[in-house]
Amino acid sequence: MYPTTLAVIALTFSNYVLQPAFQNCLPPYIATRLLATICILFLTWVNCSSVRWATRIQDVFTVGKLLALALIIVVGLVQICRGHYDALRPSVAFEFSQDPSVGQIALAFLQASFAYSGWNFLNYVTEEVVEPRKNLPRAIYISIPLVTLVYTMTNIAYFSSMTPEELLASNAVAVTFGEKLLGMFSWVMPISVALSTFGGINGYLFTSSRLCFSGAREGHLPYLLAMIHLKNCTPIPALLVCVSTVLPVLSTLSNATMTQSKTGKMSPHDTMSHVPQCIATIVILCIGEMHNLINYVSFINYLSYGVTIAGLLYLRKKRPNLARPIKVNMLIHHLHDFLGCAAVL
Repeated sequence: MYPTTLAVIALTFSNYVLQPAFQNCLPPYIATRLLATICILFLTWVNCSSVRWATRIQDVFTVGKLLALALIIVVGLVQICRGHYDALRPSVAFEFSQDPSVGQIALAFLQASFAYSGWNFLNYVTEEVVEPRKNLPRAIYISIPLVTLVYTMTNIAYFSSMTPEELLASNAVAVTFGEKLLGMFSWVMPISVALSTFGGINGYLFTSSRLCFSGAREGHLPYLLAMIHLKNCTPIPALLVCVSTVLPVLSTLSNATMTQSKTGKMSPHDTMSHVPQCIATIVILCIGEMHNLINYVSFINYLSYGVTIAGLLYLRKKRPNLARPIKVNMLIHHLHDFLGCAAVL
């Protein structure tokens, strides 16, 4: 789950960085792979060196991401005020070439949920949060509605200048949006998205390493992963294991995705020439295409959430007297399980 998600975000980063230099074609897959690898290795080094620097990077790039999204929203609202909202009319926005099935609607929800896939990360680092009993619920209650509002407004802004067909055909939607509306300042968009995904990679490395660290400390993984650096207090073994599972996936994903985008189908020779020695990569080889990867990650995510909530409900019933510093209303658990099961099934 984490290797695939990290690989997708890293390739998005490298694609947006390189796309301005290859305006009429896709960036070379070798260049995309190398840049994504450099990004992951650099952020791994930062996370191994200092928790403070990792959190500072996360704060700075989160602010940068919000500023970029604010720019898109403001420009889009200006377009709407000028009367450019044809693509937002119900007759256009809800026009389908064929009536969607229930399965396609559920799949659309799964794909859209990928954009919100970091909502649960704060739970993994509660030991490093100041006053988690107070700040963890506060962060969740503030961040989730804010992110939902910002992402919704961003998509509305996109439709103020692009048709659904243009959105689907674009290799980098924000770049296309900037070229249409920002003129000589269109370079701002690829840089902004690259900064956003850079922060996303850092967040995934930070939280996934803590997940491995906690699992090892509880005896579910080799104890080596529970070791930390004496001076920096960083879980270096867990970080190295996390990044070692990402890089082989990144190699295959980059090659397979770019080859399929150019030719319309995957070349068996190009695919098998990069078979790494890890199970995650074999799965990637079977899936291949980027949208399928997002579907796979979203499906596994919601399956994991469902099992977790089922375990929580079981413990609430069988062991009601357990200490629970943070306790959530059961209605929320049942609602989440219902929506997740509806999308997955």
